[in-house]
Amino acid sequence: MTKNAFGISHNHPLNQALQVSVGAFADILERLRHGLRQIRYRSRLIDGWLTGTGLALTTLRLRPQYRASLR
Repeated sequence: MTKNAFGISHNHPLNQALQVSVGAFADILERLRHGLRQIRYRSRLIDGWLTGTGLALTTLRLRPQYRASLR
């Protein structure tokens, strides 16, 4: 009888539940990546969201000591 990395046989219900969980997690990650790609390539999505919240996009101003360390 073969076992997985956790010492559970492959046909054990716990192992099957683990496989389903891993599959569901992979699906969630893929959906998240897809959504982030949508935002990355469509900046108007961020503009529209900010307008709806009343927030404004500002530039980051670094303190001089941090700016020097980036060079």
